Amino acid sequence: MESSNNNKVFEEIQQFGKGWTLLLYLPLGMVSLLMLYACFRQFIMGQPFGDHPAPDAVLAFITLLVLGLLVSLILMRLETRVDEWGAGFRWRPFMKKMRMHNRSDIEKAEVIDYGFVGYGIRLSRHGWVHNTSGKMGLKLTMKNKRSIVLGTQKPEELSAYIRENWKETIPTR
Repeated sequence: MESSNNNKVFEEIQQFGKGWTLLLYLPLGMVSLLMLYACFRQFIMGQPFGDHPAPDAVLAFITLLVLGLLVSLILMRLETRVDEWGAGFRWRPFMKKMRMHNRSDIEKAEVIDYGFVGYGIRLSRHGWVHNTSGKMGLKLTMKNKRSIVLGTQKPEELSAYIRENWKETIPTR
């Protein structure tokens, strides 16, 4: 999905898989292969895996846990949508619907450099930050003074969209 000012919608899909996350996939993939081999050896060949083999149920549970983590990281995406009605996000595949914030509830919207806070969902001095990489995001300050930051890899495009379409929620300095 691309952003478009003609349709008055900004959409962005981001996923893990760049830079440092590849360093996480490699060892997790290797552990997954080792666990699958251990299951094959212990369940199919009938030979215990290791000097102190884990019970079959424990081995199966750990294998499913490691594989589930690897698949979740590969499939996980942060989807962001900003339109005339508000701004929202969802983490695929965990959230079916967008969590929308109505413009009427938003006091201020601005693209900021929030610095490095880690990746995923983090609590920072700017409020809850949702990101997959980078340090730029759309900060939404609600009328109830709570804030949320939606990370973006397209800060200039998002900032232009907000300036053009959300004029009344741009902070005055």
